[in-house]
Parts: sequence; C-alpha cells; structure tokens
Amino acid sequence: MLAAVLFLAGSACKENRIPLPPDTPTTKPDPKPEPEPEEVPVYLKVDEKLEIHALDFSKSEPEEGIFEYVFSANGADPYFHLEKFEEELDPYHVVLDFEYKLNSAQEMQIYYCTPGASEPKSVKMNLKAATAWTRFSYDMEMDIENFGFGSAGHRLRLDIGNDKGVNFSLRKIHIRKATAAEQAEKQDKIDGILARKRKAADLKKYLSSSFTDKLTSVTVTKDNVTITGMVGSTDCYLVEIMPSGDVTDNAFPFTKAISAKGGFNFGESRYITRDGFTYDRMLSRWALAKSVDGKLQICSHARYADEVPCSSNLAEVKMKTKKGLGGFFGPANQISDLDDLGISSVTMNITPCTFFMTTASGSTYTHQYCGKTYYVNRSQVDNYDKLLKLCQDRGIVVAAIILIQRTATDSRVAKAIVHPDCNGGNYSMPNMTTTEGIQTYAAMLDFLAKRYSPADGTHGSIHNWIMHNEVDAASTWTNMGSNVPEMIVTNEYLKSMRMCYNIARQYYPHAKVLASFTHTWTQYDNSDGYTTKSMLTDLVDFSAAEGDFEWGVAAHPYPQSLLEPRLWEKDTKATYSMESGFVTFKNLEVLDKWIRTPKNMYKGSIKRALWLSENGTNAKSYGESDLADQAAGAAWALKKVYKLSGIDGIQWHNWWDHPDEVAQGLRIGLRDQNQKVKPVWYVYQAAGTEKEAQVFDPYLSRIGITSWDEIHKTIN
Repeated sequence: MLAAVLFLAGSACKENRIPLPPDTPTTKPDPKPEPEPEEVPVYLKVDEKLEIHALDFSKSEPEEGIFEYVFSANGADPYFHLEKFEEELDPYHVVLDFEYKLNSAQEMQIYYCTPGASEPKSVKMNLKAATAWTRFSYDMEMDIENFGFGSAGHRLRLDIGNDKGVNFSLRKIHIRKATAAEQAEKQDKIDGILARKRKAADLKKYLSSSFTDKLTSVTVTKDNVTITGMVGSTDCYLVEIMPSGDVTDNAFPFTKAISAKGGFNFGESRYITRDGFTYDRMLSRWALAKSVDGKLQICSHARYADEVPCSSNLAEVKMKTKKGLGGFFGPANQISDLDDLGISSVTMNITPCTFFMTTASGSTYTHQYCGKTYYVNRSQVDNYDKLLKLCQDRGIVVAAIILIQRTATDSRVAKAIVHPDCNGGNYSMPNMTTTEGIQTYAAMLDFLAKRYSPADGTHGSIHNWIMHNEVDAASTWTNMGSNVPEMIVTNEYLKSMRMCYNIARQYYPHAKVLASFTHTWTQYDNSDGYTTKSMLTDLVDFSAAEGDFEWGVAAHPYPQSLLEPRLWEKDTKATYSMESGFVTFKNLEVLDKWIRTPKNMYKGSIKRALWLSENGTNAKSYGESDLADQAAGAAWALKKVYKLSGIDGIQWHNWWDHPDEVAQGLRIGLRDQNQKVKPVWYVYQAAGTEKEAQVFDPYLSRIGITSWDEIHKTIN
C-alpha cells in the first residue's frame, strides 16, 4: 500500500471524484476543491467469546453500539481480542483510534491475527498514564501492508501491560481514515524509510567496493593520531568521520589535502574542541575522499585506530572451566555456588543511565573525561564493586552487559544517550548522532573501563564487554526505531562496539567486545528483527574493510521454544546445516563451525571469543518428570559445549527461577524460586568433572539414545 500512501499525500483518489455533466466546459478558471469521501469509522467490540486472559472486565453502552470497557489485570500477560472483521477493511481505514484511562504507564502490544498464520505478527508502543479520558491513535497502514492484514475474518488483539495490578478503561474503539496532518506525518516517515534504504544500499556498495586509494594504519598515542596511506592522484583529501557521521556523507568536520601521489604520513592532534566539548579523535574513523560535482565522495575504505596506548601490560586472565553464570547478582546466601559449581565466568548487567549524571545528586563519585566532570551514584557503584571483587577473588572472568535504558536518573543524560529514533523496546541503541551523545556515552564507558581495569583490581575487574542485548531482535531489545534496514542497525552497532573496544583497551590490553544475538540464525520470527548470520557476515565484512579488532560473539542458543526442554525432539527448525533456521542447544555445531572458519577469524587466523552468554532449559513444572526433562536438556547442552573447541564458555541463565517468569511458565534456573537446588544443578556441577558420567548417563534413556556420541553431528 506504499503507492497509495504516496498518492494520497498529494491528491484525492480518482474514484472519489464527482462526474461532470455532459455540457460542462473542459476547462475551468477556478475549479472547486474535490469533496473528501464521507468518513464512516469502523467501530469494534471486545470479543467475549474468545479468551480474555488474566483480566477482569465489565462493559457499558453509553452510546448505541459504542461500548465502554473497564479492565483489571489479575495475572501475567493480560490481553483480549477484538471481534473479527465481517468484511475487508476499506483501504482508507488504517488508523486505530480509542480513548483510554490507565493507572500507570504501560507498554501496549498490538497483534495482527490472521487465520492460518503460524503465529500473529505484532508491534509494540507505549501508553502514558491517564486519569482522564485520553485519545490514542496509531496508523496501521504499513503494518497492514507488511502483515497482509485487513481481510474478512482478521482481528486485532491488544496486550496492555505485562502483569497484574494494571487497571485501564477503553471506549470508542474504532478504525478510521488518516487526517491530512497524519497523512503528512506518514509521508515524512516514508521519506525517512526511503532515505534509510538508500543509505543501506550505499553502505553495502561501499563494503563490496575495491578502492585503489587506501589507508594502511591509524595509530593513537597519548597526544597524537598518526594516519598513513597511499594515493594514486593529487586530488585526494584525508577526512575524519566522527561516530555521528558516516562514509555515506559528503561533508566532514576535518579535511586535509594530499598534494603528492604515493605514500603519506600525517600526524594530527589527538584532542580537539568540537561543539563545546573536548573530543578524543581516537573514536573517529579516517578515510580518503575526492571532490565530485563540488562534494566530497569517499574513495577508500575508512579505518579505525589499529593501536591505542594502554596503561598496563597485564597478561590475559583466562577462564579455568567452561562453566559460568549469566546475569550474576551475588546474593550472600548462595555465593558458595561459585565454588561448588566450578564457576569460571559470569556476565553482569550494567545500566549506566541509572547511576551516571551530569550534575551531583546525593552521595556521588566524580569522573573526569576530556576535561568535563561527571557524577556517579555512590551506592549503586559500591554494589558493583562488591560483586566484582567477589568474582576477582576467585579468578572469575567477567563480561559486563552494557544496557542503555530509555530513561535515566539525569534528564540531560537521557536526552543525550537515548537514540533519537528509539520508539519502544526494553533498551535503546546508544545515541551517537550528536557530539554530546558521543561524549556522554564515551564518558560512561571510560568510567567503567578505568574503575574496573583488571590491571588495577582495587574495585574488581571487568575483562570483556557484551554490547547491549540481542541486537537481532531490535524492536524488542536494542531499539533504534522501526523499519530500519539491517545494514544500518549493524553499522550503528559496530560504532558502539568500536568505541567500547578502543576505550577499554586503554586500561586492559586483552579486553574484547562481544556481539549479542538470539537463537535465530537464518530465520527470524519478529517483524522488526534481523537474522544473526546476516549481521555476523556484515560485522566480518566491516572488520575486513576498516581494520579488524578483537570482537567476539555472545550467543543465546535457548531451545526453539523457551518453554520446551525436550530440544532433541521439539527443535525442528534447528538443523545440522549452516543454513539452519535456528541455532539452539540441539545444533551448537553450527556456531562452532562458524567461529572456527578462517574467514570469520580475527585477522584470518585467531579464533574469536564465543560465549553462550544467556541460555538454559526449562522445567514446565516442579514435578519430577519435568525437572528430569530440564536436567536432560542441560546434559545434552553441556556434552556439546565441552566437545566443541570453538565454544569458550556457557553462562547459564537463570541462577534460580524468577517469580515473574515462573508465573509465565518459565523455570530455567539451577535452583527454584525458593533457592532450593533442582536436578539440573547437579548436572551443571558434574559437567567436566570425574562425576560427569555418573550424573549424566541416567538421562540417556530419557533422550532416547544409548551413548552421548550419538548427539554429536557434522555440519553440512
């Protein structure tokens, strides 16, 4: 329906014109405006014949045929369906409109239910709290087009909030035409979508191009940046590309003419004033450009810093075993698990927006970055110190998961750091579109890397950095807007990875950044998601073009359905092929083969780090049989992890069952919600020890095999 959108923005539809009488002149000096078609909204009712899940509700009919509904959530995942369409939607009727009251701000998810689809498609958005009737409208036209929605028999499902305690009222639920203002806004969105598609195509062309001019090195010292390269003509310029810019630009904050053919070597000051900030050019890319029609056009691949100065020469801290814990939070009464389970690595969620500030508030630490003072909440950072010291004292390798929340303690930090196109999801891609955004994000990372440098160890250590969460599920986890091509998301993600890498390597010479992905591989089941394999391919291509760095993979190979522990029979989309739809515990050989393929290695010969940084099998209940299924799935996974040399470690998630997840049927912890050990705990403890066969082998018959050798496969 894209063509319809473009047409409607400029004129009325031909079919809606009033025919002229036969004697009407063929030309008129001042034709009257054509009348708009009469608006007849499509009012919708809640379908009381279908399940109204986890909701108590009542209704009234203040206007004939137009109902008012009052809902109160009494459990997790509350939702309801609207009645199915009796006939196909008029193509003009694309705006969902209603009035609502809501006791607290909530996320709303709209499901587009079409008969015969394997599962409904959906979009998410936010509803503000409202004590008085408040109007909400959402233009569904692009969703209708993308999801093939709007035929007779189709219906909408609304999920408002995620748990009990949510109270809301709805009235005047209907679908209507877009207003002229909404059409104009939509046209702006379409223009933005088309511009992003063009940029994605330009980036793809850039990666596949072979340039005769090139940069050969970028070296950063304490005070300078040295750029070397080779040009074949005298009409070239050296240009600097800040994280806020791109290779697709035609204007740059710094240009320097190259006056002679052949090799060149330029030294530039490392620090420079830009937009009122002292900017560290270690964060920039550098490239060559030529003037084309009065505008600069890139004529080489860009290059990041190959080397940065490091304050230590500490040897790399390595994992002693492959076993780890995900989302470590360190309750005092179960710290013994770190020793009893042989834990050698953990991941820890770090949410800098909750403790990083531009002005002092309460008890704070201070941090100086590029001449500016920032403030850090003392109590929150002290808690990180305690947990990281616990790990350091046991020689545990820590990967910090950097999560950019959509709100912040400091409103200026929120405005600076949250991506301007973020429109939902749990977290945001960091904003690197402005100098202040770059500086704020860099200062956050610099504080963490400096304070938790393994070479210092005063406050504990962070060794590796997992950048954000599940970037292939962009709309849900690391959001930077809707309808963003995968190439652009990967490009922005790479900027974040590079920034963290260069900053962290100033303090620990073996710091690595890991890219976080779901269990999808060549198939995704999210309308605003991307495939892991495609994003990894782009990361490899960018690294080859712009100078490689030691990034790795933080994979989440949960079973195909998180609720189903019997992955050996349920994971039908996880096949033993590099074109598998999913990568789960069932077919970890796919990840192992990818990470050990020379083309994908660091500089073609060094295996990249591969952590299974968030994963676990579920117990459908606390019954004996379901607990045994969970343990059997874990035994399967661990047998593969210890067999496959490409996998460095597995960080089991959760340590114990979270009550909110239990309410949704998810019990993936090693302990139950009361912290009592489950059979899976003993499986995890035995993995890689002399007790492994004794604990693992009783699960062979449950899986339906006679030897663990049967589960290991060769990938096509």
